[in-house]
Amino acid sequence: KPNSHWIEIFLSCNSKELARLPWEAWEISGNFGASGRIRISRTPTNILEKPVQPIRRKARILVIIGDDNHLDFQADREAVKSLSRMTNIKFIRWQPGANIDKLKRNIWNKIADSNGWDILFFAGHSDENYLTGGDFSIAPGIYLSIDELKEPLKIAIKNGLQVAIFNSCKGISIAEYLISLGLTQVIVMRE
Repeated sequence: KPNSHWIEIFLSCNSKELARLPWEAWEISGNFGASGRIRISRTPTNILEKPVQPIRRKARILVIIGDDNHLDFQADREAVKSLSRMTNIKFIRWQPGANIDKLKRNIWNKIADSNGWDILFFAGHSDENYLTGGDFSIAPGIYLSIDELKEPLKIAIKNGLQVAIFNSCKGISIAEYLISLGLTQVIVMRE
């Protein structure tokens, strides 16, 4: 009977090249004589030691749906909407003909909302940019950098933001930037 316990490995990478490797997908348990299955979790090198605060009300989720060129966000929207009985959800999405500056101000203001958010969720296109923390597309051909949102993100973290989820490509620099601002739980796609 195989042993069913897990061996936990927490991995931190200083090198961007090492961080891009699919560590979680490798099946290495049998190769190293491990008696159980190995589970690999990534741990950022720049995480701040801050305990997660329990939520004593309905959780609040801010959802930003970005440029959907060649993407289908129906499943993302349905997954978030399925949480509506136990959460308060606010969607922000570009509409054709909308003023881009107004959209950017709306995103800035919503992130910094004084009521606070528990989860920030983005779905769309993104790209790595180590100078600005990464860029994500909010409308066709329009990108917003994480650095441009530095101040509202700091306010959101102060007001209780606990998790950021980016369902977009190339999110390592986005995760590192958010963690450097003090967010302790970030979920991003690598490539």
